Amino acid sequence: MLHEYFSEAFSTYLDAEQDGYAEERFYTVAHYSVQVRFARPALVDVLSPALEHLRSEPVSVTALTVCIWDDVSTKKRIPAFPWKDKASITQFVEGTNPVICFKDDRFLGAYHIGTKMLSMLDTQQNTAILWVPDADKIPYYERSSPLRIIFQWWAKKRGLQLVHAGAVGINRTGVLLAGEGGSGKSTTAINCLNAGLSYVSDDYCLVGMESDPYAHSIYCSAKIGWNDLQRFPKFASAVDRSDDNHEDKALLILNKQYHQKIVRGFSIRAILVPRIAGSAKTIVTPISARQGLMALAPSTIFQLRGAGQRDLSFIAELTRIIPSFLLELGTDYNNIPDIVLNVLKSFNEN
Repeated sequence: MLHEYFSEAFSTYLDAEQDGYAEERFYTVAHYSVQVRFARPALVDVLSPALEHLRSEPVSVTALTVCIWDDVSTKKRIPAFPWKDKASITQFVEGTNPVICFKDDRFLGAYHIGTKMLSMLDTQQNTAILWVPDADKIPYYERSSPLRIIFQWWAKKRGLQLVHAGAVGINRTGVLLAGEGGSGKSTTAINCLNAGLSYVSDDYCLVGMESDPYAHSIYCSAKIGWNDLQRFPKFASAVDRSDDNHEDKALLILNKQYHQKIVRGFSIRAILVPRIAGSAKTIVTPISARQGLMALAPSTIFQLRGAGQRDLSFIAELTRIIPSFLLELGTDYNNIPDIVLNVLKSFNEN
């Protein structure tokens, strides 16, 4: 069933790009070349900025090709999906945006009920499709991390794990910032970037376990509360103004102003777990591997479609081989980057 449906949907995309408006971009994601084909320029404007730091020259052979189109501008609607066959369908509830996931031995798919976005990946051909109803109505949280579910599926086949974590560092080493939303993870990442540290992510990155744990950047974006943004006025110029309905978050596209500090990756030396403490000073204290796992795993697993024991085992191994620390965030934001630097220096000196 999924093979036939994917073929029909892919043919619909090819029809959508036949009028000559299509654009393509190439990116390097965790050392792999990825081609993204956009049926309309409007989709480029919405979905490419967060990937811009990974932009690369065209190549003839790619590890992944993603084809994107929307209904409004192309007039090519996705074929009706045969939802009555529930054998391989699982529904996940994510706030007000439930997700229906489906798969077989070759194809993976997800339909977001709230945004009405459909993603599919052919794992044999390494070809994916993304359909959205209207390019102008893609919410800010999707623009901040475009193609996330497709990257998650594809990267897992290559031994990479998508994790819900920030990552900042210096030179060729860094730390993961783990924790659920509201823990101070994004604010800490932005604060460190503001102080001159290298930046891989504020929310999502790919982790590999090559010779040592390594964080690969996917997005040069960040989401931060409007009130928190007032503490960092330099970032006002990075705010994405394409949509004023950002609810309680500002979307930052960081590559233009901070391209020298947006890096593609580094070795991970530690996991820091931010927690808003309310005291003046920021304090860092060691915690157990289990506490590190409990900070990193739940929010990651919750946001992965079809996650299972394999994902949990990867994160458990990661927290077993690198140390974890509690980062109790004080009200004096100025000393937070110094604390992070001190943690990193203690490992780099050994």
